[in-house]
Amino acid sequence: MKLILIAIFLTLHLALSDGEIKKDEGILVLTKKNFASALSDSEHILVQFYSPWCGMSFPPQCKSLGPVYAKVAQKLASNGSPIKLAKVDAMKEQELAEEHGVRRYPTLKLFRNGKPSEYTGGRTSDEIVNWLLKKTGPPADQSSKKAKTFLSVAAVLDDIKFGITSDSEVCADHDVSDDAIVLLKKFDDGRVNFNGEWTEDAVKTFVQGEFLPLVISEQYQKTYEAAKQLARDFRGQLLFLTVETEEKDHQRIMEFFGIKKTELPTMRLIKLEEDMTKYKPEDPELTAENMKSFVQAFLDNKLKPHLLSEEIPEDWDSEPVKVLVAKNFREVVFDDTKDVLLAEKYKDNQSIVIAKMDATVNELEDTKIQSFPTIKLYKKGDNKAVKYNGERTLEGMSKFIETGEVYGQAAPDEEEEEEEVHAKDEL
Repeated sequence: MKLILIAIFLTLHLALSDGEIKKDEGILVLTKKNFASALSDSEHILVQFYSPWCGMSFPPQCKSLGPVYAKVAQKLASNGSPIKLAKVDAMKEQELAEEHGVRRYPTLKLFRNGKPSEYTGGRTSDEIVNWLLKKTGPPADQSSKKAKTFLSVAAVLDDIKFGITSDSEVCADHDVSDDAIVLLKKFDDGRVNFNGEWTEDAVKTFVQGEFLPLVISEQYQKTYEAAKQLARDFRGQLLFLTVETEEKDHQRIMEFFGIKKTELPTMRLIKLEEDMTKYKPEDPELTAENMKSFVQAFLDNKLKPHLLSEEIPEDWDSEPVKVLVAKNFREVVFDDTKDVLLAEKYKDNQSIVIAKMDATVNELEDTKIQSFPTIKLYKKGDNKAVKYNGERTLEGMSKFIETGEVYGQAAPDEEEEEEEVHAKDEL
């Protein structure tokens, strides 16, 4: 069993806005002005944060959900469902997307009485509808004595996931015909039924004794116990999670943190705020002392962010469009003798460099890319970055360069005010 231990620094994001709401194919079109009013008027509302560029360009994982989303709206309307669908153009409403921690497109979030939760279902219209119906359906009966006993145990064992249901279909799927506790796990036999007396002590003992594998390596056990103690020591300051990396659905987590299988088991720390800053321990050995020192150094603001970077390609400089990664970005972009921004047209101009960078696997200090593609011109001499917001054509971008970035320059309020240095990902 290979795990990643992730510590998450908790922050809170709030969005306040008001405004008139329009519809497109039965889907509410939300902006900064009307977002808050839409949430306050809706018990359940699914919001899609999207980019018009999805499906047409980089990155490859950015796929349009538009037609599917429209079908979902039609199905909900035909069934008389009170669930509302909405969408936000994150390219026009970048501030709104940032407030809700949107980093990939499309991103779906379900707001229940104004409180957001991440969408975790599939990408077909049927899968989205079924997920919504399950998440917004009537809650399980929690008034019985047995249910209260179960919930009391769940409240104290906060490192284990608990669920409760009164849904007859779910019970039938798991061969349950009466009140029961079933522990489901991805190892050993996969399932264990509780057959003891319905007391808090008996249920707690059952869960604690069954949720770990019957056979577990000595080293993993030491690491896991050290991590549990770490979570107790820093309770209320950080949230600690373990991730089973052998599960297919968890591969994206490894990609996000830039973790290779050869590094497992390992640990990362992340701040859940608009920059999603990641931290990596200097010592890869997960001893109790090393893990505690790592977390304490973070809380003392002594750690430097961990930035992802691909290796520099051997042929990065062989084509008119240069290939940049985090490791060679500053060397190329901050060359005082050259303006960095169209390949073939300017290949013989020694003062201009045209380059591209995959911002999903390369991260830069003081620079956060919020939309794709992003185009920026770095001026020689002062290394000042100017964002291009004109048409994506050879003529338009050439004018941008030849007019000294006057033509097509983004308005001041479209630039990230807090950043002194910016980056680009594709030109």
